Amino acid sequence: MSTSLPRWANDLRNRYLAGEASLFLLHGNVRDLHAWVEGDGTIRYGDLRTFLERFLDRTRDVIAYYNVSQGLQFTKAPHILNGMGVDVAKTPEAIEELAKKGMAP
Repeated sequence: MSTSLPRWANDLRNRYLAGEASLFLLHGNVRDLHAWVEGDGTIRYGDLRTFLERFLDRTRDVIAYYNVSQGLQFTKAPHILNGMGVDVAKTPEAIEELAKKGMAP
């Protein structure tokens, strides 16, 4: 099984790093699962939101999401929250729930 980036993600990365655009609109099969290789080689699967947050984790950019039923939402990545002056500590229960989803901090 290949765990390389999908073609669309490679294109997005190349355009983003080249400074061609600062805004990307993704549409289509946004409910698909995407593979992500952890630092230890473990392959995890996540939805598009999780994939993008991990894919762009090394940047200080804001990731915003919009859908008709939930409206506009922003990533809750620590560097974004810190930039907003929000100090949110995760409870042990939240950390346990994130661990179950393979997203433990």
